Amino acid sequence: MAYYISAQTAGEDFTNVYSFSSSGSNLLGTTTDILLNNNRVYAFGGGIVNTPYRNLFRSTYGGSSVWTDLSTDPDGSTDGFVNDLVVVGKDTMYAAMSNGNIRKTIDEGSSSWTTKTNVGGGGTPSANTIAMNASNLGVIYAGGNGGLKKTTDYGGSWTSIRTDEVLRVVMPYSGLPHILYALTKASGTGETNVYGSGDGGSNWNDNSGNLPKPINDIRARVDAGFIYVATSKGVYSIDIPPARPTGVVASVSSSGNHPRIDWNANTEEDLASVPYVVYKKKYTSAPEEIPADPPEGSTTFTTADTYFIDASEVTNAEPPVEYPNAVYWIGVVDAGGHHASNKSDGVGFLLEGGFGEGKIAVPYQAIPAVFALHGNYPNPFNPITIIRYDVPVDGRVTIKVYDIMGREMMTLVDGVTEAGYRQVSVDASRLSSGVYFYRMQAGAFVSLKKMLVVK
Repeated sequence: MAYYISAQTAGEDFTNVYSFSSSGSNLLGTTTDILLNNNRVYAFGGGIVNTPYRNLFRSTYGGSSVWTDLSTDPDGSTDGFVNDLVVVGKDTMYAAMSNGNIRKTIDEGSSSWTTKTNVGGGGTPSANTIAMNASNLGVIYAGGNGGLKKTTDYGGSWTSIRTDEVLRVVMPYSGLPHILYALTKASGTGETNVYGSGDGGSNWNDNSGNLPKPINDIRARVDAGFIYVATSKGVYSIDIPPARPTGVVASVSSSGNHPRIDWNANTEEDLASVPYVVYKKKYTSAPEEIPADPPEGSTTFTTADTYFIDASEVTNAEPPVEYPNAVYWIGVVDAGGHHASNKSDGVGFLLEGGFGEGKIAVPYQAIPAVFALHGNYPNPFNPITIIRYDVPVDGRVTIKVYDIMGREMMTLVDGVTEAGYRQVSVDASRLSSGVYFYRMQAGAFVSLKKMLVVK
């Protein structure tokens, strides 16, 4: 008896790349699934004929090299086989077993497997499905006829997020481990349905409304955010909007002192040719907090780059700022015109010509973590420059200016200062050209910086 793993050539017959056959008591039953990962091919599943079970094999180079038996008791007993498999790199694997166990190995099964949880139900328990997200390998979902469980610490602890039988769980985006879909089977009736969650399984929506029954399978294309559903009357799909841009950093451009925003590139393959949308909102008074989404009336710009420089504005304050008079958000759109449901975090700037005198043009946080004295800007200067300083707790702060001989020339700050990001203006109209020092003291904190007056 022989069982085959085959590869198809264009328009021709299949070519056998390996045969599994009986060897004493070791016999592979019907191979039911194949997983491709990092140029490796894994074959697993099926009805086992004899024990010990030989039902998990791996080959490199597309199946053309030697196949290795990895099925040394992956289920921890002798009454199960592999229903589903996820592989991290080449060593760590998680297997959903037909006896309900979720098993893990960190040496590709060469020596040991450990049971991490069980998702089997009453009667004949079974673990049907397991899924892992590439952006956060600690987040794993495992489902069976006992429900659906989730771990966020590589299988150390598990939380139940569904109690009905889960046949398959998929995640449509490699960058969004909290978006998932589950194909479920109702007890008693056996009706299959598709449910989606946008918050890691805390809340679910029934997405089965327009799908013919029965629903037989569900799959995800993780590089583009597509969900495909196989039904009794054909295949249905849904295009999930792209992920919100992340890694947003605000700065001042190296020339022209214009607002600049950088962000991480989205990895979806179905983005529009010009995928990024920059939203800009100017304020006449500082918002109490930066809104999560751009408000009505925001100006929009589009770009194919992962940065944006607003050449129409000027700022001398290193952003983002505590009291902004302009805020920018980044959105993204795919080739189908679907916009990300959430924009990036907003970043604030203090633009020239706006409000903000006496306010603090510094990173947008409520309270700094530590005391700090920053370099003045501009430097050299004549006659005005700005000194920024950070105060993590309410208390007495002094900032004084000294000449190169150590003589006190002026006092800029002297008194109790509220916690926050602060700045003070220096007017050197009465100072001669030369090098000066400014010194900040707040309790045990002391810092000294140098500035240059040029007339």
